[in-house]
Amino acid sequence: MFVILPALLIVGVLLTLRTRRFTPHPSLAPVRAVVAGLAGAGALLLAVSVSQVWWVIDDREADEVLTTRGTSAIALLTVGFGLVAAGAAVAAACGRRNWAPLALALTWFWVLVDWYASTGEFHDIDSVGRSRPGLRLMTWGVLLITVAAVVAALARRAERRRAGPGPGL
Repeated sequence: MFVILPALLIVGVLLTLRTRRFTPHPSLAPVRAVVAGLAGAGALLLAVSVSQVWWVIDDREADEVLTTRGTSAIALLTVGFGLVAAGAAVAAACGRRNWAPLALALTWFWVLVDWYASTGEFHDIDSVGRSRPGLRLMTWGVLLITVAAVVAALARRAERRRAGPGPGL
């Protein structure tokens, strides 16, 4: 597993470097505005999630309750990757290299880690975890950013058709 992840990361970087830059066509300005709006809404949800409780774990053996807030390291890491993905989606729609798929793959990996951690399995086998609003807000924010990246990829496809054949999407 630890060999596969760096290999996939290298492949993602190489595929991203194959994407080309272009000068955005004015007729697709509304699409770029939609991408910016979706990415901005997702980034806003990510920012709000930092102030919330993400999950609560009841440890039955130790008789304690552990609370993870949006200011924890794992939460800030996930939010950071999400904000980078939002910026990459907007940049891709505006003619820059398309780093959004790679950033979103890394972001969704951390979203899955967060949801798994919210079950309490990282803490103890007898723990019971419950997700809280911060985790759900973060997930919806990343989902909005993913939709923005898909719209940006479609805009890039339209630009590519307008410009003629070339390497990459």
